[in-house]
Amino acid sequence: MIVKMEWIKKQNTPSPYFVEVPDNLKSVWFIEKGFPETPDTSGWGKRPVFV
Repeated sequence: MIVKMEWIKKQNTPSPYFVEVPDNLKSVWFIEKGFPETPDTSGWGKRPVFV
């Protein structure tokens, strides 16, 4: 299983350079093997979980 977590970015204001850091969680995806309904991807499939 692979988990993909996507964050909303914000600028790090204390940094003297332009740096983006994670702010709020945007979405979470679970990618796992063993989906018989996706034979074109060798069984890999994605399932979103929204927060």
